Order: sequence, then structure tokens, then C-alpha cells
Amino acid sequence: MPNELQKLSQQYLTKLYELSEYGLKQEVDAYLVQSEIGLSHEKARPVITYLTDKGLISWECAVPNVRITTKGIDKMEAAKQESYVEKERFVLRKLYEERHTRHTKEFTPEQLAEELGFDLEEVTEIINELDSSGWLGGTDEGVNINAAGIKEYERTPEPPGGQHIHIHQPQNSPMVFGDHSSQSVVYNNEPISRIIPQLAGLIEAMRDEDFTDKDDVLRDLEIAHQVALANPNATAKDGAWTRILTKLNAAKATMEISGLVINSYPYWTRVIDFFSRHIQ
Repeated sequence: MPNELQKLSQQYLTKLYELSEYGLKQEVDAYLVQSEIGLSHEKARPVITYLTDKGLISWECAVPNVRITTKGIDKMEAAKQESYVEKERFVLRKLYEERHTRHTKEFTPEQLAEELGFDLEEVTEIINELDSSGWLGGTDEGVNINAAGIKEYERTPEPPGGQHIHIHQPQNSPMVFGDHSSQSVVYNNEPISRIIPQLAGLIEAMRDEDFTDKDDVLRDLEIAHQVALANPNATAKDGAWTRILTKLNAAKATMEISGLVINSYPYWTRVIDFFSRHIQ
């Protein structure tokens, strides 16, 4: 459980990330960050010290500005991905739990968004991804969970309390501060074959884009795709998995350098999550 300092540090870093336009702006007025979250100068001092010592923010810029570091950006992006995956799980669970009471009536995206308290656009995107994975059925009017979706939901273990599923990238930690040395790790044992269609869809989507270093991104993604096709039964403990993740991270870094927002591209969140996830 994060303490007060860790909570305030999380709020500060989140606001700095937003004000920096998700890492695109080099510097942000430090006083603006404090005022946006209602933090006094006195309360800000330990927060600033904490984040600076963690290497998440830097003061190597014009006074009185502050900047979020690459490490800080990575932490925020890992937190966004974790939040998105949690919401996917909530949507699937909602459909699973009400499959008997609504077997003749599907959920519309609007109904799911309202009942879960999520943004409609995000729910629509989640539905599209779950459907592309073959876990949903229904009509043009709405969706329900199908047999494959039920199997997927029952296969994935619920964390204690059944409220959160934490997904982590190997080089990034989720948006939680403090000591996590006591956490256990269970590797993703799904075969690569489960994500090959989404990886192919991501490559096709990137072909339609026009940005700097596009060829480098496509090259890395295509190598990842070739390795996946050659090793369809490989899991997280195999070398092929690590090689694919290395290529995905290289493509991701190149896209970010070009100023692209990763989560705005089809299948990207699901693909990068699949190859990097550890369940805590």
C-alpha cells in the first residue's frame, strides 16, 4: 500500500507527464505542476526529492522548470498499459458474469461504458480487441462473451480480491512506488501462436502510416513476426520470446522518437503486452 509521500509523488509525476504532452515537451514550469495538483511548496519538497532520487524527474533545465526523464516516461507508459489491460479484464468479467442473465440480449458499448464507469471510446476499442481475439459473439446491436471468451476468462487467474490484474514490462515497473522485492512472478505460458494475427494486423496498420524512420519500425516488426511464425509454440521462457520482445521494444522506441503515440495504433497495446507481461 503506497504511503502519503508515494501517493503525492505519483500525482506529481502523472501531472508532469500530462503537462509535458506525454514527454514531447522538454521542460515544464515546476510551479505549474504544483499548482495543478494543489501542492504547497512545503509539501512539494519531499516529493521533488523523492522523484529526483528515483531518477524520474530532472532539474537540468532552465529555472524554474522541471522535466520528466526517460525513466519517468517509461514508468508512466507502463502504468497506462497496466490500466488498459485491467479495463480489458473488467469488460471481459462483466460479460462473463452476466452471460446467463443476458443470454438473449447483448451489451451495447454504451451500456458497458455506463455500468463500468469507463470512457465510451475506450470501451469500444477494448470490444474491438476482444472481438479480434475471438472471445466475443453477438450482433451489430451488441456483444456477449462466447465459448472461447469464457475459456480465456476462466484460464486467467484472478489476483487476490479479484480486483486488479498487474501486467509488467521487464524493464518498466507499474505506477507504484516503494519496495516490491517480496512480489512473486508467474510467467506468461501462452504460446506465441495466440498473438500472431494481432502482430500481423499491427504491421499492416503501420504500412499505411507515414512518419520518420517508418522503414526501421517495419523492419523490426517484420522480424518479430517472422520469429513468431517460426516458433508458434514458444512461451515466455524460450529465447524466441525474448528476441521478439527486443524487436518490439526497438520499434516502440523508434516510434516514440518520431513523436507517435503508441496506444493510438491498432493492436499495439495487446501485442507489446502479450510479449512482456508478468502476472504479480
